Amino acid sequence: SFTIVPPAFITVECDDDNANNINPYAVDGCDGTPSMLLDIQYDFNKNGCPNSYLATYTWTVGDKCGNTAEYVQKITVRDTTPPVIACPANIEIVSSVDVPVSWAVPKTKDNCGGNIAIVQIAGPPSGSIFEPNSITTITYICKDQCGNSSKCSFTVSVKKAGTKTGNNISGNVTD
Repeated sequence: SFTIVPPAFITVECDDDNANNINPYAVDGCDGTPSMLLDIQYDFNKNGCPNSYLATYTWTVGDKCGNTAEYVQKITVRDTTPPVIACPANIEIVSSVDVPVSWAVPKTKDNCGGNIAIVQIAGPPSGSIFEPNSITTITYICKDQCGNSSKCSFTVSVKKAGTKTGNNISGNVTD
């Protein structure tokens, strides 16, 4: 018989380290070393999400006389955590003429891995021409394979040469 068992049903995030789960322990009155087998079955792509699945753990313990006992645990694994996105820092340029401005695509990371789609949803694309005396907000969104999303934004400020610009100048372009 099983003397220690894990919870019959648990739900965890896909990056769970299994620290909240235990393996069962079994004893037998006539057999000091009953054998235990574990069978794991997976049902992937729950709710259309490749990082969500159901894992069914079935432990079977048996003694030398052929007596057996079984314990089943169902673990629902899900992905409900949005990916992390980091936009470039705000860009400030000093110029008295139109100037092209480029930036790196935001960096992303997802706790479950897999592909992350990054799309710019506001502002002109990198490499566009910006006019003096303009402030433009650039916004990106990223989505993981399960539809969780995050946004980030930064500004491109082009100050006309000869105007006060502040202390955070990341580039200087002049005539």
